[in-house]
Amino acid sequence: MLKLGLSVAWLTASVLLGADVFEGWTTGSPRPELQPQFVTLRRGGPHGEPVLIIRIGSQAGKDGWWVKEFPVAGGQWYRFRVYRHLRNVPRSVGAALIQLDWLDANGRAPRAGEDEARTEYPSAEASVSPRWTEISGVYRAPEGAVKARVRLRLRWIPNAEVQWASPKLEPADSVRPRLVRLAAVHFRPRG
Repeated sequence: MLKLGLSVAWLTASVLLGADVFEGWTTGSPRPELQPQFVTLRRGGPHGEPVLIIRIGSQAGKDGWWVKEFPVAGGQWYRFRVYRHLRNVPRSVGAALIQLDWLDANGRAPRAGEDEARTEYPSAEASVSPRWTEISGVYRAPEGAVKARVRLRLRWIPNAEVQWASPKLEPADSVRPRLVRLAAVHFRPRG
């Protein structure tokens, strides 16, 4: 009876706290002593959605991330999008970033000939509100990719915080080709 009561209490707490909303998201850090504080909020995003938070205290050099793997099909196009709110983080430093790694069935970067798939860094920004910015990008999964690992990261800055809301990786239409015109001039002044 005690075991059943504990299971029901855990399940009730998980539903009330929204554990299903954050399903699949885990935390990471290069080393335990560098790990920042990780927090989740049921509401708080630009449209009231749940939020993943990373906080760094007064000690500089902390480094950590929220991470999740999404299933993908090699050769298909995907759109990544997340909302980000920064506190005490200069935009130009590169301390709050997103890393998207393509993985094959063995958990490694897929190879195309001699080249290995490279990490993507979504960076296209659009202001959503005075506090929130949308970060997005459209990418083609390399042939052989079966998963995409997304890391929402904060590093280095003391007393910093980043909030991430609604991270998504969804199938997308291919990017339209862009017409590029090139010209070359060979000018040799005389006289």
